Parts: sequence; structure tokens; C-alpha cells
Amino acid sequence: MNIHRRGYLMGVGAYLPKEIVKTRDLLEEVKSERFGVPVDFIERRIGIIEKRKAEEGSQPSDLAVTAGRVAINKAGISPLDIDCIIFCGIEGNWSEPATALAVQNDLEARNAILCFDVSNACNGFLSGMYIADSLIAAGRIECALVVTGEKTSRQINSLMKLLKSCDDTERFRNRVGALTVGDAGGATVIGTSTNGIGFKKFNSVAEGQYHKMCWYKYDDNGNADGEMIMKEIAPTMKDLETEMLRQTYKLLDWTADDVDCLVSHQIGKKYHVQIAELTGVPLEKCTKTYDLYGNLASASIPVNLYLNPPKKGFNYLLIGGGASITIYHVGLRT
Repeated sequence: MNIHRRGYLMGVGAYLPKEIVKTRDLLEEVKSERFGVPVDFIERRIGIIEKRKAEEGSQPSDLAVTAGRVAINKAGISPLDIDCIIFCGIEGNWSEPATALAVQNDLEARNAILCFDVSNACNGFLSGMYIADSLIAAGRIECALVVTGEKTSRQINSLMKLLKSCDDTERFRNRVGALTVGDAGGATVIGTSTNGIGFKKFNSVAEGQYHKMCWYKYDDNGNADGEMIMKEIAPTMKDLETEMLRQTYKLLDWTADDVDCLVSHQIGKKYHVQIAELTGVPLEKCTKTYDLYGNLASASIPVNLYLNPPKKGFNYLLIGGGASITIYHVGLRT
């Protein structure tokens, strides 16, 4: 008998720092009105009122470990039951070794024989889920911990200095969107299913020709700089999503009526409404966290799943968007 193996969600965890940062305060600090940008621009136009900031001195792995402990507890397993750890944050603790090893050590997950990092901008977590599901389907592992820790406040500190000294309107406007990102940790325990629940299909697209629309890097002095050109990103993503959704629904043999819950990357209210309209899923079935937590980069999907716990027998459509542009669609049965 041919038994089909697939990954399924055993437990979801998150870590949301206590310190709250108001987006209005950030724009006041950089004197955004010099360039005709009101101090309530991010709150009013993008819909992000506030976000969270991690403790000084904390590392991405610290956020990931805290979220990981919650996910492991929710799954009802021991860290020793995990045989693969995938860290998916945009930045880790260091360039070498893999931050997943720090997570393994702190969780005392000594039986995790595979520990590695995956980097794919805001789509890192869905990339990690894809790899975990593939390893399970191939029979290589039984249980994976996919984690992320996004401490974007490290880059925001450099960006704030740049914006304060900026004297060019276009340059300012192309960078101010980066102030929407917040800190968080996220985690999922993915186990092995043979009874039909779990991940149904993954669909993805990568369009590297758009890599200049959203980027950041460090200069020789260690200062971060980057751009997030939303006026170009939004229409491009809409065109790609429209075509891709037809493929995704066909792969899943679903219509919009089959989707019980839509969990999408949280960029802001315009994207939130746009994704609901493109998928045909009513807004009341769409999770929402951007208003109080901002754009959480790769932690967006697990945080949304944690704050809106998966219900048994539901069909979930997970949608991720990342810089370059990359898009992921995932069908999940819980």
C-alpha cells in the first residue's frame, strides 16, 4: 500500500516583545513634515499604529527560542523529539555558524541531526515550511521545528540616523516605508501525517528582475541603508498574484468558498484588502495583525497563526510576499 506522507502543524508559537513603538513618534523624530509626509502617514495611510521592539542585547535566536518553546509546548512533545531545526530570519546572530545551532543548543534539542538557516526575505518562514514538508514527504525526518527571530530594530536605528540627515525628498519617501517593520519571534512544529491533514500544495514564483524595489544592505562602516518603493511593489505584486491565484486554486481543487481562513503577509491595510479581493475570501475570514505589530517580515505568518489558533477541520490559505519579488501560496488542512 502506498502511504502518502506530508507535514502537518503540531504546534505554533510566537514571541512579541513588550516594548511598544508608535509609528507617529518615529516620523516626528525624523521630522517627516519637511518632505510633506505627515507624522500620521504610516498610521493613516498604511494602517500601522504601533509595533514592538525587542530588548537591547537580545539576539534573533533569543526571539526564536522563546517562540520555539511555546510551539513545542503546544505540540505536546519534548525538544528531544525534534530531528530538524530550520531558522528562517532575514538576519541571524552571525554570518557563521548557522543560527539554527544556537536554537538547538538553547532548547537542548540534541537529537536534531539537521540544523540550518534559510534566508528568503519576508518569505523565509514559508520557505522553511516548504523544506520541512519536503523532507517529511521524502521520509528523511519525522518532526521539524521551523523558527524565526526578526530583530529589525537593529536596522531601524541606522535608518533613523539616515532619515534625520536626509535632504532629498525622493530618497526620504523611498526609505520611510521601512519604519513599518517590527520585532517578533515565530515558530511551528511540523510533524508527519498520513491521514490527509497537513500541507496540501505549495505554489511559488520568483521574479529576480524586481530586486531593486525592496532591499537593504550595510555599508563599510556597518550602517544599514535600503529602499522599499511601495508605489512600484504594490501594482507588480497585484499582477503576479492575480495570475498565480488561478494556478493555486486549480492545484488545490479549491474555490474561494473552500477557504476557511486566509493568513497573509502583513504589509498594511491596502495589501490586506487587496489580497482579500483577489482571493475572493471575505475580510472577516482574514487574519490581521499589521495595525498593532507592523510588518513582521518572516515572523508574520507564524505570529498570525499563533494569535489566531488553527481550528480542526479548516482549510487555510497561506500567502507570503517577499522582496525581489517572491510569492508563496500554501494550502493547509488542519
